[in-house]
Amino acid sequence: MSPDQKLELAKSEYLQLQTIIDSFDSRAFTIKAWSVTFSLAAIAGAFVSHASEVFLIAGFSSILFCTVEAQWKTIQTSFYDRLDVLESYFRNERTEFQPMQIGISWEESFKRITIARIMKSMIKPLVALPHLAVLIVSIILYLLWLGKYISV
Repeated sequence: MSPDQKLELAKSEYLQLQTIIDSFDSRAFTIKAWSVTFSLAAIAGAFVSHASEVFLIAGFSSILFCTVEAQWKTIQTSFYDRLDVLESYFRNERTEFQPMQIGISWEESFKRITIARIMKSMIKPLVALPHLAVLIVSIILYLLWLGKYISV
């Protein structure tokens, strides 16, 4: 394979990786939207049904949505190793380069995902918000109900 062919394949692969990574961000916003929608509906339901325990369900659901989003973000980052290889090739730091290896590169990176890595993603502000805010509001409303500062 000629260097020009290799360069064209690398460019194509790089643009494909960018598209994949961007699509993950789009889905992460969908997860956030589901989280907020469900949690707000649950909080409203707690007031309507006079069941304060539903505040805890809203809070717990925000933790679950945050976990799903953190897993999603961690899966997304499995594509970054290949992106790094391509970028080092474009900077002429890497002379040996095998084009069209997104799948194997992703699989190798994915195998290194651990629960600790997912937990680390959960505390990043980009992932934690708005889930953390929903959790805090849910707990505050539940505690206020217990103290009878609000009546549900």
